[in-house]
Amino acid sequence: KRRVWFETQRRADDLARFESYEWYGIAASARYALSEAVGLGGRFEYYGDPSGNTSGFPGNSISLVTGTVTLDWAPHPSVVFKLDGRLDWSDKRIFPVSVRDENVGTAVSATLGAVVATN
Repeated sequence: KRRVWFETQRRADDLARFESYEWYGIAASARYALSEAVGLGGRFEYYGDPSGNTSGFPGNSISLVTGTVTLDWAPHPSVVFKLDGRLDWSDKRIFPVSVRDENVGTAVSATLGAVVATN
């Protein structure tokens, strides 16, 4: 799958004044079936916010990049387990390190999830 988007948002808090915000992004993903029960997937996303308004950092141009690798296992047709490894990067220090007031530009995370289909 591939996606590209460009959006413009307009707001008029004061009818005598007009503000416009723009942001853009691109995303790509792929999945490969290693067997009937096991798959490996990946996803890449880029998000650009020149004004910083849509990402929560008004007045600061910001770029965000995300990469995810997913290993999935379906032991039964209605059950899928997914293990995600994710890397988030920004050109600004926006990701919290811990409970201290310190931020970094890169965050690494892992998620284990289960999807159960019921019919």
